[in-house]
Amino acid sequence: MEFPVEWDRTNPRAVSLYNKCKKFYDKGEEDKLVDVFKPDYPMFYIGCAGYVILFLRQCHINSLLYEQHKENVIYDNKKEKDENKGIIKRFCLYFTEKRIKKAILFYITFSLFFVTVISVFEIGYSMHPVSQGFCSSALELIPLHIITNVFLFIFLPITIYEIRKIDKKFSFKIIVKLSTFIMLTFSIIYTITGTAPVYTCTSISKNFPADIYYIVLFFSVVILHVSIPIAQSFKAYKKIASLDVTKKSLHQVFENEKLYKEFFEYAVQKRSSEYVIFHKDYEEFKNIFKNNRSFFDELSASKVLSPGINPVNQKEKKFIEIFEQVYNKVDEIFTKYFSSNSDLELNLTDKLVKKVTTDVYNYTIYYNRYVVNGNEGTEINMKQLNCEKIFEEVHTEAMEALFLNVYLPFAKDQKKLFGYNGAKQSCSTISKSSHRISYNSKSNKNTSIISTTSSVISNTRINFIPYLFDVDALEARQNMEQEASLNYCIVVQLIANCFRSPLSKCSSFRAEVPPRRNKFHIIREKKGRSKI
Repeated sequence: MEFPVEWDRTNPRAVSLYNKCKKFYDKGEEDKLVDVFKPDYPMFYIGCAGYVILFLRQCHINSLLYEQHKENVIYDNKKEKDENKGIIKRFCLYFTEKRIKKAILFYITFSLFFVTVISVFEIGYSMHPVSQGFCSSALELIPLHIITNVFLFIFLPITIYEIRKIDKKFSFKIIVKLSTFIMLTFSIIYTITGTAPVYTCTSISKNFPADIYYIVLFFSVVILHVSIPIAQSFKAYKKIASLDVTKKSLHQVFENEKLYKEFFEYAVQKRSSEYVIFHKDYEEFKNIFKNNRSFFDELSASKVLSPGINPVNQKEKKFIEIFEQVYNKVDEIFTKYFSSNSDLELNLTDKLVKKVTTDVYNYTIYYNRYVVNGNEGTEINMKQLNCEKIFEEVHTEAMEALFLNVYLPFAKDQKKLFGYNGAKQSCSTISKSSHRISYNSKSNKNTSIISTTSSVISNTRINFIPYLFDVDALEARQNMEQEASLNYCIVVQLIANCFRSPLSKCSSFRAEVPPRRNKFHIIREKKGRSKI
């Protein structure tokens, strides 16, 4: 094709583009080439990277909390930061949602400033004619090229390596791996289709411009990281009716040490351990009031005066001691779970956070004014000083989130594991009489064996009700495999006796629970009887 008439021959970029694309068009098809170029460069890479960074950040935080909780280490934010080794781990822990938003705003501001500068000062930049908007400089795409190369050749390889190290039990790991694969694939396709002349110079790019792969990438990530979690949240509400679980059973989990350990591990996998730890701290806070209920009732029923800086009697000293304990716990909870820089910050509504922040601020002012620095004899308003319900709404919200996001899938997984079908199955144990098998005569020997076998099978049902519905059933779950192996041994021995084949028998049938791995040997008695 000929050089387009409306193009500027003095424009180096126009000449370069003509030389690159002229072999794909015949003479007289100049207009087709011009129609192809409708530039559109959406900026989604930082947003896509943000989803992955936040996932890795939550995994690192929950893993660290799990190790601290397992070793009964008191949470220390400074100590945690000192122990964070590895550039990638520190990078993920550094980027919160606010910092990711700041990074996006910084990139947009920098890009606009950069394009404005090269336009105003005409740094290799001109348009001819203005109606076509054809620019002579490739400099305006430098920010896009920088972020594309960093995302494609630095961020994605490191991310893939980091995701591979994460435990497979972490929730959403499959979604993150899939979204990372989509990012890598479509980023490569976008880079190739945006630079290869065989694609950019032909009419294919008019119907399927390179930017379309960019947009598909973005929507795929949004569907995986936003739409699917929202759909799962709605699905969780429907599961409540099908599962025999209540919030009361969730509270029972915290009351049993063995149940709590397993549930906490599951919460770590769901990246929601901060709610579990908050509940434990809230219970400690409530216990201060519970253990001193009579003292608080006495204060509420009478006129309370400030003890001043130097309390005199025992009652005033107790007053100072208890409210200092309350104040320290309030400050600890607020710092750990409401501070924007805390890794344990709860995901709550802005309205609720503002309300709690205001209540804590007012309480702090009143406590310091009338208790710490109050004049002796000044009357104290106990309604303002009693902050027992200051975190009540937050705790309700946290338990709701814990119930829906962690406890329900936990119950669902245990339901699958135990084969629980919604109906309570019987939980009968093997009686001592079934442990000994005897035969009255040769004629009814096989009949006795068959009837005894069916009796053993019917009496060896194990309680498959998930132990999370019944705290006392945890012991049954731990001994399930032991009982099952013993019951299996009984049935096999009975069948073997039908064929009169020598077979090893369980050596011990005591009342206590035997070890998991049992070695079998024969114990023979007189008159040909066998004892297991």
